[in-house]
This record gives sequence, C-alpha cells and structure tokens, in this order.
Amino acid sequence: MSIKEKIENNIIFWTLSVIVVGFVSGIAAYKSLLEISNLTTIERGRLELLKECTVPAEKLGLTKDYDEVLGKIYSYKDVVGPPPNVGLMTGGILALRDFPQKKQQSLIVLEELRNDKYLKNPAFDTQYVSLIKVIEQVESEIADQ
Repeated sequence: MSIKEKIENNIIFWTLSVIVVGFVSGIAAYKSLLEISNLTTIERGRLELLKECTVPAEKLGLTKDYDEVLGKIYSYKDVVGPPPNVGLMTGGILALRDFPQKKQQSLIVLEELRNDKYLKNPAFDTQYVSLIKVIEQVESEIADQ
C-alpha cells in the first residue's frame, strides 16, 4: 500500500482534518463578522470601567448649552451605517444631569432613546446594553433632583 492510499484510508486523519478545518473557518468567520460590523473586542476590566464612567461634560468637549448636548445625543441619526457613536451619546446623556431646569424634557429624551428601534439593532447589542445602563442611571439621578 502506498503512502497516498494509507492517508486516504486513515479515518483518524480525516476526522482530525475536518475538525481543524472547521475550527479555522469558524475563527475566520468570527473575525470577518467583527470587521464587517465594525465591532471590536475589549477586555472585561475595561468594559467594567466604561460602564462606570462618570466623566464630567467639560472633559467630553460638551458645553453648558442644552441644545448642543441634545445635538450630540442625537448625532447617531446622522450617521450612515453602524455603529452609532456611543461614546459621544454617552457623554451627552451624562451631561443632561447638569440641566436640572430641563428635568422633564431630559426625562422625555431619555425615554425616547431607551425605546429607539435603531439603537435596539442586534448589531449594536453590547453597546446598546451599556448605553441603556447609562440612560437608567441618569434617569434616576434626574428624577431625584
């Protein structure tokens, strides 16, 4: 029997080959999906820090103008394609706390964001979850003012 025939008749070789090819194609598909959807992976510790972010509006480049803050929050509607600029939106959402005189309007804006179908797009899943937590945190702070 030749080497070629030995390889062709070896069931263990074929099984391991199929497993390796499946694993490599799965990794390639995962990387491709991340690239196509413009997503990235981050460390769990960094994610926890981002979730607890309470950066003042001034450090995020936001002024004390309520309309400018709303413009930054709604900037995702001007973006063509995913993902929305969650960092910019989060900064704007956090800045709403600085406008106690606009309490009712801010609560309406936050509720509208929480129910926005565009932001509930599965492509934004992890970003949306962190954004919802920020919205809920700010809603409770504004309601307590």
